[in-house]
Amino acid sequence: MLLRIKEIRNKKNITQDDLAMKTGLSKRMILDYEKEIKDIPLQKLQLIATALECTLNDLIINDTPYKEESKTQFVSESSYQDQIIAIQKEIIEDLKKDKKLLTSLIETKLGNQEAS
Repeated sequence: MLLRIKEIRNKKNITQDDLAMKTGLSKRMILDYEKEIKDIPLQKLQLIATALECTLNDLIINDTPYKEESKTQFVSESSYQDQIIAIQKEIIEDLKKDKKLLTSLIETKLGNQEAS
C-alpha cells in the first residue's frame, strides 16, 4: 500500500520526532512506515492519521493529490487525546494477546523438549 505519511507530515511542518511524540510510536517506526520498510497495521495508520489531523483516505495514495482543504473537521484537543489513548489501549491489548500466544508456543516447545 502506498502511503503519504511523509508528504502530509512535511506539508504540515511536523517532524518525525513530533509525529513520534504525538502517536507514542518510535521515530524509527515512523521512518520505517514512511519508507514502507515495514507494513503498517491499520490501528497504527489510524493513530498517525489522527496525529496528522487527516483521514485514512488522505494517507493512502490514489489518483487525487492531497490538499489541506480536503481534510475533515478538526477535532478538539481532548477528543484527539481520547482517540490516541483508545488506539494505544487497542495496541496494548493486541500486544498482550501476542505475548500470551508467544508464551504458549514457548511452553509447548519446552514441554516437547522435556518429553523427548
